[in-house]
Amino acid sequence: VLALLLGGFAVFWPNSAQQPAVTQASTVASKTATTPVRLLQGKLRIQPPAYTNLPTRLENGLQAKFPENSRLQWQLAFAPQPTQAVVVFFDGTRLPLKRTASHWVAERSLAASDVYRIEVDGRLLPEPWQRLQSIADRAPEWRVMLPEQSLTMHDVDQRTWVLRAEAEDDYGLATASLHVQRVKGSGESIQVERSTRALTATGGRTRRSYTLALPLEGLKMEPGDDLIVQFQVIDNRPPVAQTMASAHFILRWPTEETLEASGVEGMLKKVMPAYFRSQRQIIIDTEKLL
Repeated sequence: VLALLLGGFAVFWPNSAQQPAVTQASTVASKTATTPVRLLQGKLRIQPPAYTNLPTRLENGLQAKFPENSRLQWQLAFAPQPTQAVVVFFDGTRLPLKRTASHWVAERSLAASDVYRIEVDGRLLPEPWQRLQSIADRAPEWRVMLPEQSLTMHDVDQRTWVLRAEAEDDYGLATASLHVQRVKGSGESIQVERSTRALTATGGRTRRSYTLALPLEGLKMEPGDDLIVQFQVIDNRPPVAQTMASAHFILRWPTEETLEASGVEGMLKKVMPAYFRSQRQIIIDTEKLL
């Protein structure tokens, strides 16, 4: 009887060791299936254009500022691992991410600022819109030291006209030149002779100085003539460089001095010729404005 009782207990007693294991495995699987995908880490590798001479850098986070036309690489880590991930831009453009051994990566060149979000398995992550700010390449800037005024009167013994200017650019300067116009005649009968001279620079890559003593004898200037110069420089931005010109500067060879009574007998003073003294000058300044 005792043997029968023991045998019955051995056969019909429930297997308590196996049941909790099965229950635990199903619980873990259920939790895995319902756990949302989270972004653990996000980095941006930024490679500026070669002409900027700027190094490649790695930014922690999903937002960044960069020179225009830089190449960006996303490096993202998720948990748990999704089946697919996409970078979704504001205009609806979609950039698929590819899974590597350690990250999900994607690359794209950006010429302008934009915003984006991350989508995994068809659902947008709760992170807000991320901003990418493109910094435009500025055009070169001029600073003219000589002449100090836009209008200079020619002296009788003057043989040269000394010009001095400085140009600056954020990433680098290329060539510079001086555009020269000799204007003669009066009224509607004016003649304009144009020429261009290359400028020799001193200085570094992003800031350069230019000095030129312009010989006047070779230009054959006569009383009543105007000599108009303008500095021009280009930067090294590809594929189309930016050109920047300075203001116009005028060297005027006056005619006979105009004397005007000052109201006190025996005293005279020189009067500067009016800037807009003729139709010729109006034409010249209209061309400047254009």
